[in-house]
Amino acid sequence: MIITDYNYIISQVRKITYENHFKNKGSKVLHNTPAIKENSDIIVVNGGDEMKFLIRKMKQDDILEVQYVAETSWHATYEGIIPRKIQDNFLKHAYSEEMLQQRIEISTIIVAEVGGKVVGFANFSSVSNEGVAELGAIYLLPEYQGNSIGTALLKKGITYLSEVKKIFINVEKDNEIGKKFYKAKGFEMISTFDENFDGHILKTIRMELTV
Repeated sequence: MIITDYNYIISQVRKITYENHFKNKGSKVLHNTPAIKENSDIIVVNGGDEMKFLIRKMKQDDILEVQYVAETSWHATYEGIIPRKIQDNFLKHAYSEEMLQQRIEISTIIVAEVGGKVVGFANFSSVSNEGVAELGAIYLLPEYQGNSIGTALLKKGITYLSEVKKIFINVEKDNEIGKKFYKAKGFEMISTFDENFDGHILKTIRMELTV
């Protein structure tokens, strides 16, 4: 109970900090913007219901917002699948400031913005000599799902992966939204296996996309 209460307090503090950060950051409204800007690292795409979102590479200033997206989407996706304590332990280490700084340097992380606020991100590994890359994550805040943002993150991420031929991803078997999304984007299931995730056994599906 003490650990649960502590994690709840930390999550609320992070939420408040995130909201204050966003207020101080200011809102960049993307109205009347060309479909593709001249800078090839930044594109603007019209999403569903005339929503406009910007896709770009992650910067160090985005760390707090990416942490918030990861925490919020994990809790929404894995409620009832992975115990909350195990989720929080994973998020604490995998999305620490130090770890995200390392990821920015050695992998490809791109973010999606709506009105200047980071609402999603994707993380790809570097491409191996065989032309293979891993898609570590595509996470979106729940309220922004279904607006083509995940698709845009995937497509833009691929453009950054020079010489990539295949992309692999592991999806939890009970993650129905994730499985449906990746199947719709052309990923095919190639294997299943049990994964010991901090003492909790997950049924994991290995999927492959030929680029």
